[in-house]
Amino acid sequence: MEVEEIILLGIGIVCFYLVLNEKYKLNENYRNIIFTILIIDGYFFVVYKVINPSEDVLKNPDFIKYLSFIFLVLMALLLVFMIWRFGKELIEENRTYLIWMLSYIVLMFSFIYFIIYHYNNDAFMYVENEEWYELAFDFLYYSFSRGLTFGGGTLEPMSFLAKLCSLVQTVIFYFVIAKGLVAYNKDKKSK
Repeated sequence: MEVEEIILLGIGIVCFYLVLNEKYKLNENYRNIIFTILIIDGYFFVVYKVINPSEDVLKNPDFIKYLSFIFLVLMALLLVFMIWRFGKELIEENRTYLIWMLSYIVLMFSFIYFIIYHYNNDAFMYVENEEWYELAFDFLYYSFSRGLTFGGGTLEPMSFLAKLCSLVQTVIFYFVIAKGLVAYNKDKKSK
């Protein structure tokens, strides 16, 4: 194991322990912060494993595809669950839920962009970094800036799939924000 892998696993284990341990019953906002750190750690860990596969994985290269696919499916299921609970959380005046939901959208799409780029290096223009953590951060930054604006920062999607995912992320992001604003206005008018 390399140092990066040990650090990422250590962060993940500590966060997982804090989220699940009854002894550390955290309030919901702290638990969401710890859970978000766990998801970000998982994102960087999977990016690390995709870029730097171990020798055991090289004997079975399909493992990398399965690892990235499993992580993507887990993030998608988390997002579907959050969207399902979205209306209920806004009614219960959990305003921070909107922030957590938007952060998970950013994380999920940053991983999608990384996977697209990993399998097609021509999918994005102006990708200059070579290190795994720089690539992971570049796509996290691209996803964040894509969600908040129509621009993508310094990266530019070139393939059809990259452009489609960028469009879908923007639509989902603005839909969630609009739904949150509508719920907030209804709540404000009813008081």
